[in-house]
Amino acid sequence: MGKCNLSITAYMFRSQFKLSKAQLAGLERLCLFVVRVYIHSWFTSQVPAWAPANTLQFVRAITSYEDEKISETAGAAIGRHLWYISELLVMMALFDERLPNAEKAAMARAVNPGNGWPLPRVPLTRGLTIKDVGQRRLADFVTTESLGFFDITGIRRDFLAKDPQDWPTDESWTEGKKLVDGLRVVNDCAERGVALIKDYITNPLTRDEEQLQLLLKVVKDHRERLPTLNRKHEILNL
Repeated sequence: MGKCNLSITAYMFRSQFKLSKAQLAGLERLCLFVVRVYIHSWFTSQVPAWAPANTLQFVRAITSYEDEKISETAGAAIGRHLWYISELLVMMALFDERLPNAEKAAMARAVNPGNGWPLPRVPLTRGLTIKDVGQRRLADFVTTESLGFFDITGIRRDFLAKDPQDWPTDESWTEGKKLVDGLRVVNDCAERGVALIKDYITNPLTRDEEQLQLLLKVVKDHRERLPTLNRKHEILNL
């Protein structure tokens, strides 16, 4: 999103620096895409239960975007980031209050091993074009591996036997929703981890891998407990 912000800022102040016609046209096309398509997905990306449906919605918006070049480029990029409609994470959509009950019911039927439905054994995103992905429903991405979502999270799946309209009053669903809502679905944690390891790989305090891992845990814990403690006099006054 940082590059998007810079692009919009550059366009707003375009009269203050020199741009060629081609550069200005390209910048305008990018800004239009950000405002009309990307920004909505970015602002809703922190809601875990929305992630699967948001992914499909974003794919559809990209593939139907009228600027073919941007559509093609963005489609190639999002095609590498379809993990929220993987056979495990797609199950988070069961806790998406925006999703129609009919779609939730289809997912529940698909994941129920006693319903006799022949489930695919591999993710349905494999071998599909990005346009094909956008034409699928969330239930189409449920496979034989999808039950693993409940094993991993510890969420009871009793509610699957009920009508989706009754799920909000079911204890297993409400407990599951609370857990899912507490998940972190954006890459901020990963980015912080990468930044941390870069700091200590560039100027390592130890060459021993085991000690390095322990050191990283200590530093991470310190930063979480004391996020603003970064001045020498503050440390000395502890």
